[in-house]
Amino acid sequence: MSIKKVGVIGAGTMGQGIAEMLASNGLDVYLIEISSERLIYGKEMIELSLDKQIEKWALTQAEKKSIFNRIQFGESYDGLTDCELVIETITEDLDSKKAVFEQLDRICGPDVILASNTSTLSLTELASVASRPERVIGLHFIYPVFKINMVEIVRGLKTSEDTFARTKFFRGERY
Repeated sequence: MSIKKVGVIGAGTMGQGIAEMLASNGLDVYLIEISSERLIYGKEMIELSLDKQIEKWALTQAEKKSIFNRIQFGESYDGLTDCELVIETITEDLDSKKAVFEQLDRICGPDVILASNTSTLSLTELASVASRPERVIGLHFIYPVFKINMVEIVRGLKTSEDTFARTKFFRGERY
C-alpha cells in the first residue's frame, strides 16, 4: 500500500511546494510542466525555497541536495508510468484539467491514484473523462505547502473505498 513515487503536474507555486514537500518526506517525485521555461522557473523556485530554509538553519546543504535529487523534472508524461500517485496542480480551468485527466487515464496503470489539488471544481466532473473514475480523488494543499502539508482528502461520487483508504494511508504515513 506504500507510495514511493509521485507525479506532480504543474510546476507553478502549488506544484513546486507539493514536489518539495513530498521529496522532503523521502518520496521520489516526477514534476512535469508544459514548457521548458516554466519548468526551469519551477526548478529555480524550489532551489530558492530550499536555500531560504538553509539560511534559517532549518535545513543543511546535504539535506537540500538529498531533497533536490529526489525530484526529476520533465515536460513529458512518459515519466509517470512508474508512479503510484499523480497529483494535478494546473490552473483552475475545468477543460484544461479534463484534458490532463484524459492523458493520465491513457498513460497511468490501473492501480495509480489520480488526484487533483482543485478546491473549486467538481472531482466527479474531472473523473468523468477517466475510464477508472473510482481512482480519482482530491488532495487539497494550501500554501506554503512545505509548512502546512495536505489539509483535506476529497472524494468524488465514484471514488472507491480502496482509493480513499490508500490515500488516507499515504497521508498518515507521510505526515
